[in-house]
Amino acid sequence: MRSIKDLLAHNNNFSSFPSDFFTGLTFLDTISIDHNPFAAWQIPDTLKDATALKEFSATETNITGRIPDIFNSSNFPGLNDLHLAFNCLEGELPASFFGFEYSVPLVEHDFSA
Repeated sequence: MRSIKDLLAHNNNFSSFPSDFFTGLTFLDTISIDHNPFAAWQIPDTLKDATALKEFSATETNITGRIPDIFNSSNFPGLNDLHLAFNCLEGELPASFFGFEYSVPLVEHDFSA
């Protein structure tokens, strides 16, 4: 399973997500887990292992807290799309968001400048 390339698990009825799931998934380039009724969770730092990541789509998945400062060109040089709309994110946008070109829909959040 460590060579998985695409995780397409959107529009299901999953209620949780293992925090260590991304550990060692260096070939993973697409994560689509939108519209799942997960219990409150945060984006794990182990996502950094997915260095081939091009798309991370987690719209309406009950992500809470701050966006971790891992979404940058050093960790994910090929990242084109980051979808985090309709979650429970708050706080300041991470410094890694500035100067990195990708699409980031951030609808319905409580961010400060």
